[in-house]
Amino acid sequence: MKFKSKNGEINFTAKYGQWVLKADEAGFTYSNPAEDGTKRFFEYVSGTDNKPFTIAEPDLALNVPSVVEYVDSKGNVVTPNERIAGIICKKDGQVVHRFSLSNPNKPDFISENENSELVIDGVRWHLGALFMKDKNRIINYDAFYGDKKPDQVKIVELQDLEF
Repeated sequence: MKFKSKNGEINFTAKYGQWVLKADEAGFTYSNPAEDGTKRFFEYVSGTDNKPFTIAEPDLALNVPSVVEYVDSKGNVVTPNERIAGIICKKDGQVVHRFSLSNPNKPDFISENENSELVIDGVRWHLGALFMKDKNRIINYDAFYGDKKPDQVKIVELQDLEF
């Protein structure tokens, strides 16, 4: 996917409201940087074979913890290869917190044990699952945290997630 500016240039940067498009011979990025230059929410990149994909929270995503064991939906031990972009905390069937890491209204939290536990308003939440919204088009997981510490953390696609 090649872009050209209004002047026919291949290497250019254009601003559209809060969004910035940067293009060159290798491809493009489309992001909404904050005033400090960090990219908020999503960054769209050209990818391979003209199939663009989205990176969720490219600058703010949390590293996945290495202190837990991960399994896929079939129970196979796997290694996560992305980061955590969004958080859902659920207790007793109720979503207590749901936020992306760039949300200015997100709750203050303390991360412990390499992000395997979060403390929000004095309540400890344990990582229970990492889930992909669309593994073919979106990079970085959302994470489900619950009030009970699981033996293993599932990595699943959104449609396979069971809280």
